[in-house]
Amino acid sequence: MAAHAALPQPIRHKVVLGRLTAAWVYGCSPPGNKITVLLDHRYRATSQGRHRSIHLHEVALGPLDTLNISGVRITSPLRTALDIAVYARDEDAVRVLLALSSDPRLKCPLGYIRQALQIRERMPGKNVALRRLAAALDLRQQQAGGNA
Repeated sequence: MAAHAALPQPIRHKVVLGRLTAAWVYGCSPPGNKITVLLDHRYRATSQGRHRSIHLHEVALGPLDTLNISGVRITSPLRTALDIAVYARDEDAVRVLLALSSDPRLKCPLGYIRQALQIRERMPGKNVALRRLAAALDLRQQQAGGNA
């Protein structure tokens, strides 16, 4: 609700909280300096104006990419994980992917995220995302081995 309330009123109904902001809402990342929102490509990004408090990204959103939590639109856990794998900085990506996959309420294990990436034929950043996911899987295995 805090992230949604911080958005400029004219765009609240058009955007979806995404990427690290969505991970923050899910409790898997600290809050960022700016709120990251996604605008479906069917809207015109140029008509939304500039806002210093947000990062606005024009994307294609499918019907399974978003959820409504208490009246706030947010990317689904899987869409959030895919976006983190592709767009987050290396130092954030692995940490957040591990956190997202560790929360059983989100139903987004690392293998599921990897499978979703692998089936996409044309996806910019796919190789980087798969590398980051492999690093998260390796770290998870190391942690499991250390706990045994």
